[in-house]
Amino acid sequence: MVVTLPAALAAGIRHLRRYLNADESRQRQFWRDYLKALSGGLAVGLGASAMAVILVADILLANLSSLPGGVIFAAVGWIGLIAVGVSVLMGSACWNPDAGWAGAVRAIPTKVWIDPVGSLSLGSTVIFVGVATWALVPMILPSLGLAVLAVVAIPERRSRRFSSTDRSSLTFAMTSPRLRAGRNVDGNHS
Repeated sequence: MVVTLPAALAAGIRHLRRYLNADESRQRQFWRDYLKALSGGLAVGLGASAMAVILVADILLANLSSLPGGVIFAAVGWIGLIAVGVSVLMGSACWNPDAGWAGAVRAIPTKVWIDPVGSLSLGSTVIFVGVATWALVPMILPSLGLAVLAVVAIPERRSRRFSSTDRSSLTFAMTSPRLRAGRNVDGNHS
C-alpha cells in the first residue's frame, strides 16, 4: 500500500479537483488516472519508502543509544520524515498524465519557493495523518482523504482574495451590533 500511495493520491487529487470544478468526475476517470500514475508512482513510492525507513532508523538509533547530540539527530529525522511526506503530497498534486512523475518531482522545489506557508500547512497535514494513524491505525483512510482535501484546498487560499466590497461586508458583519449582542445575521440568538 505504501508504494502505491503516490499514485492513489494523484488520482484522488485529480478526481477531487474535477468534482469541485463541476467537471465530469466518474469513477472510471479515477481508475484511469490511477493506472496511468501507477507506473512512475511505484518508483516515487519506493523512493519515499526507502527515505522513510532510513529516517526512522536514524530516529530509533538516536533515541536508543547514548549518542552525543542524539536529540538533534532525532529532531532532524522527524523533520526529514515530514519533508518526505510533504514531497509526496506535493508531487501527487503536481502529477498529470502529460508531464508524468518526472515533471511532478521537478515542480516540488518551485511550489515550496512560491508558497512556503502552504508548504508548512502541508507539513501540519502530514503530522495530522501521522498522529491520527498512530492513535488508531484504521484512521489512516479518513486522514489520507483529509490530506487530499488539504492538498486541493491549500493552494486555493492564495487564489481567493477579498475584493473591496467583500472586505467592507466582512467589516460590517464583524462590527454589527446584532452580532455583538449574540445574535446572528437572521436576528436569532446564537
